[in-house]
Amino acid sequence: MSTGLAGIPPGIYTAAMLVLVALAGGGAFLVSLVLTWLVRSFARRMDFVDRPGGHKQHGAPVALG
Repeated sequence: MSTGLAGIPPGIYTAAMLVLVALAGGGAFLVSLVLTWLVRSFARRMDFVDRPGGHKQHGAPVALG
């Protein structure tokens, strides 16, 4: 039986790496989701919004940026 990195069998090492990559990707997604929500809330509270009208197609104020 061949061994991979640090004596770990290749199948186990690959599975562990896939789990780590999935956790890192999922964590990054959750952080960006929370930060987006926080920044939008802050922009609306500070009245840093784009109001609809004229050539603009949105129906409600949206956060700028």
